[in-house]
Amino acid sequence: MDSTGYFLPILIVLFVAGTIILCLIERMFEPKGSYEKWLKEELERNPDYIHWLKDTDKGKYHALGLKILTKIERDKNNSYYKWLKRMRKIGKY
Repeated sequence: MDSTGYFLPILIVLFVAGTIILCLIERMFEPKGSYEKWLKEELERNPDYIHWLKDTDKGKYHALGLKILTKIERDKNNSYYKWLKRMRKIGKY
């Protein structure tokens, strides 16, 4: 094979590897399951639910609830999210 014959397979391998890496990164940042999604919605609606989580199942999901609750509080204090919430309320986005 001449020099152009090696370029295409290397390019395909790099493309496939990049795609796999991007999929793994995306999967890492999305919620793990339906319970986490439900728990996030419940904690947004009722932050005192965290006290109930501490008592049930020997605190199995208490740490997860605390992590989600701190993320919710951090997002509430972020000026970008405040701006985005105002824009959604206006109806432009």
